[in-house]
Amino acid sequence: MHEEIVDRIVNALNSRHSDMKDVAVSVQGGAVLLDGKVRSFYAKQMAQVLTKHIPGVRQIVNRVHVQQDC
Repeated sequence: MHEEIVDRIVNALNSRHSDMKDVAVSVQGGAVLLDGKVRSFYAKQMAQVLTKHIPGVRQIVNRVHVQQDC
């Protein structure tokens, strides 16, 4: 089940925004963890919004960093 959720999130992120290719997704203890870096605060927020709409996601920990030069 966790692998399916991760796959759905990765597909959603990659198909919606090219800036999210460096976002890693994992599930730990029932929470989806988003890690990595993006070029804008908008991309960071969109990663969370897209993840929130995936069935089975109940909690999100967004540890994505905004880095202008990535």
